[in-house]
Amino acid sequence: MRPPVWASSHAARALAAPVGTLWVIRLWGDFDAHSIHVAERVTYEVLQSSLAPVVFDLRQVTFVNTALLNHLIALRLHRPVGLVGADRLMRLMIEVSGAALPVFPDLAAARSALSADEAPEAWSRRAPGLPLEVLRLRALNRRSPRRTPRTRTVP
Repeated sequence: MRPPVWASSHAARALAAPVGTLWVIRLWGDFDAHSIHVAERVTYEVLQSSLAPVVFDLRQVTFVNTALLNHLIALRLHRPVGLVGADRLMRLMIEVSGAALPVFPDLAAARSALSADEAPEAWSRRAPGLPLEVLRLRALNRRSPRRTPRTRTVP
């Protein structure tokens, strides 16, 4: 598996690392229209490197709106997705939108549920709803108005 990948901006940070049979993307800060590019860039790197399920750890997220929810729904078309540490607002947005995003109490529960779902080969044969090229362009074209985000692979 690949080493961890991270990105940051003035309001948000994201770090993705493989944990067993899945990838965990930890998010910190505020995720809205101005900072969602941070999550998009890290997610794109994960999609390029692995067919494993993805779990988003939201325990350190201080603000979230539908920009992150839209990102998670688009990602769900490519990989199994789970959430850990979703607050009341995030759970309400998931419920109201009708998005079938599973929320787990902890990382261990997410690992056991998502690892047993499907083999990665099944996802490689699945017809994606949103092409990876679109996700790549969205990740590369979004810029913070205050500062250009940094993306780096941690050695």
